[in-house]
Order: sequence, then structure tokens, then C-alpha cells
Amino acid sequence: YGLLLGAVVITVGCESSVPKSRRPSPSADPTPTHDGGPHLTRLLQLHLRQLETTRVLFSELSRRLSQQHRLRIVLR
Repeated sequence: YGLLLGAVVITVGCESSVPKSRRPSPSADPTPTHDGGPHLTRLLQLHLRQLETTRVLFSELSRRLSQQHRLRIVLR
């Protein structure tokens, strides 16, 4: 089961270039733009998609673990 967990972690790492901590990534906005509105909106939309992907992956992992080990992982 460590292999499955490792695959999920690798997938999450590849899907999301944003660190798990709440600190902003230094490479999130490499070039400052004068028209920051649309650029920021695109960044936020990308970040939300990455968060959703991470949430789906972990909920799937939780479901499989609870089926196999009768564990209940509550993601808050």
C-alpha cells in the first residue's frame, strides 16, 4: 500500500506546483503585469483546479483504504 500512496503523492506533486503550505509560491507570478486582474483570475482558477484534483485523489485513496482496512479517513 506504500506504493499506492507513493503514486498518489507523486501525482499530486506533478499536478500541483503550489506548495501545500499556505505561503504563496515565489514562482507563482514571475513576471509582474500592469493588467493584473485577468492574470490573477487565471492563476486562481488554475489553483482551484489543482485543489479539486488533490481533493478527488485523496478522497479516492480514503475510499480504497477504508474498503481494504476498514479505516475511516475524514478529510476536513
